[in-house]
Amino acid sequence: MIERRLFPRYSVELRAEVWQPEGKVYQAIGTELGRGGVALDLDCAVVEGMACVGGKLNQGDRFRLRLHLGDVASGGMLSAECRAAYVRRLSQDRYAIGARFHNIEGGEARLEAFLSWCAEGSGTRN
Repeated sequence: MIERRLFPRYSVELRAEVWQPEGKVYQAIGTELGRGGVALDLDCAVVEGMACVGGKLNQGDRFRLRLHLGDVASGGMLSAECRAAYVRRLSQDRYAIGARFHNIEGGEARLEAFLSWCAEGSGTRN
């Protein structure tokens, strides 16, 4: 299989919040993180609640994201506008969503600090 990612990703377990323009906030878990985006693990009800059109979130749909990076990155939070790169059903009640960053709001340095920490061996490279 040919690797198509532009940047390496690291296995993580980060608390995340996603929301739509109307302001409803949903809980998620960030499972892989890289400079270009993050993989999210979400409950089925969240994916359906985030849907822009139809019954579930679709590839290309936009949403906002907040990742809790902990003490590693100054400030501990990363906020970004995202677009769904993929939406995959993992089980009856879980989905995986690839979130591509489109606008990181002042958090590029936090993201770089966290990724450097992961690269030093604190995270598993995928």
